[in-house]
Amino acid sequence: MSRSEVKIVIGELSKETVNAVEDFSEKIREDMEVVAERKAKDLVTELKKNSPVGKRKKYRKSWRVKQTSDKSSLKGFEFTVYNTEASLTHLLEFGHASRNGGRVEAREHIYPARNKIAAEYIDEVQKMIKKGI
Repeated sequence: MSRSEVKIVIGELSKETVNAVEDFSEKIREDMEVVAERKAKDLVTELKKNSPVGKRKKYRKSWRVKQTSDKSSLKGFEFTVYNTEASLTHLLEFGHASRNGGRVEAREHIYPARNKIAAEYIDEVQKMIKKGI
């Protein structure tokens, strides 16, 4: 065998390939969690900016984010964006009947913000994966 030839044991090659893929997958997963947390915070910012303002101005200020699962869970990482004035979210987003028998018009603000941030998240993750390859 000359110096330019390399002897490869197939069993070791497949083992190293699996290890490399697992390392890459773990790095992508960690990066995705960072992006998900940042985008959850961005969603809170977007909702605080675009939520309707009532008499008390409390609804707009009451958006929060919390991590609801972690790496050790089977679900992976998950963040929940919620409003502490939860009873108002559905009424404002979809409208409701008023006391005098009329109807209060919907003020869509949750779904447009969610869709915008979700698209940004997907774009960032795709760029991250392409960059990592």
